Amino acid sequence: MDRIKAAIEIVKKNYIPLMAIALAYSLLELGIMKVISPYMGSHSITSIFSGGVYIVIFALVIFELIRITFLTGFLPMVLAAVSGQEISISSFKGFLTKKRFFNVLILEIVVLPIFVAGLVLLIIPGVYWFVVTIVAYFIVVEHQEKGTLDSISASISSTKGYGWWIFLYICVFSMISFFASLIPVVSVITDTLLTPTLYVALALIYRECYKEND
Repeated sequence: MDRIKAAIEIVKKNYIPLMAIALAYSLLELGIMKVISPYMGSHSITSIFSGGVYIVIFALVIFELIRITFLTGFLPMVLAAVSGQEISISSFKGFLTKKRFFNVLILEIVVLPIFVAGLVLLIIPGVYWFVVTIVAYFIVVEHQEKGTLDSISASISSTKGYGWWIFLYICVFSMISFFASLIPVVSVITDTLLTPTLYVALALIYRECYKEND
């Protein structure tokens, strides 16, 4: 609870830039889901001759690029806020460098397929992989010289003893976000309020565990 209280205090001091970026991301995410939803579960998506499947694939690619862009600029903002630095909405653009973007992109290319495969096969391996590799995203945006495999290795080793906390934070956020998603407007508001707190809490864990094991 102390970490959550600290995260809330940090967000309160920087609520305008953090929530503004979170709001923009939530709105873009909602727009992508509105594009995809008419095709989900329909017969058209199962046919390679239908245009529906291509629309869904294209929308998912765009969604992933938006997610990578969001993480590239938002995580350094969060780390700066945790360090007590002053941030603004324009800080997002300043942190959004090509080096960071490609670092996160390559990390996603490595992490995401294993995560999906783990979920499809037994669920638990996928969840475990997601938990132990989440710190790698903070590593690649802060320590841009580190390679992808080194960052993943450092994340796995440094999250020992913190995994249950990471899992708990993500579970609570995901459950609230899921129920809020039943009403689009509520979903956007909820994600805007909770996303900064979640990432700040994860950044605090990153600071603790990576400092101990670096």
